[in-house]
Amino acid sequence: MLSLVITFLNLTRGRKFNLGKAIFAVFTDGRFIPELLNYLFNCIFTYLWTLLLVVPGIIKGYSYALTPYIVNDLVESGKEVKMTTGITESRSLMSGYKWQLFMLDLSFIGWYIVAFITLGIGLIWVVPYVQTTKANFYRQLAGDQFR
Repeated sequence: MLSLVITFLNLTRGRKFNLGKAIFAVFTDGRFIPELLNYLFNCIFTYLWTLLLVVPGIIKGYSYALTPYIVNDLVESGKEVKMTTGITESRSLMSGYKWQLFMLDLSFIGWYIVAFITLGIGLIWVVPYVQTTKANFYRQLAGDQFR
């Protein structure tokens, strides 16, 4: 999943990529530990917020949605990434933009229905489309502030 995020973020930046290297992108350049720790803490924090009530869990899930993109940029720029660095930066970056990302996610419902009707074959096109759109959302929101 994290390699997918890295691959589509690089694709939106116009970088060429090798599919064999892209699949294992999270394991290169010393990014595995920071990406894994931020991903695990993202899941733990979202789960804990969901235990309170479902709605706060959804809101925090959207607050933390850009964590893998931010961690990728921080690792590429050579900055130190701690366990919750990406989560903290994502939370501040998404302040005021959670609703926009929620509406963006809602816009994909029709595509997921089509993918379900085709017994998952449509996911071959839907997943890259969704990932590219979210990477562009991140690029538009963050610009180059983490690079």
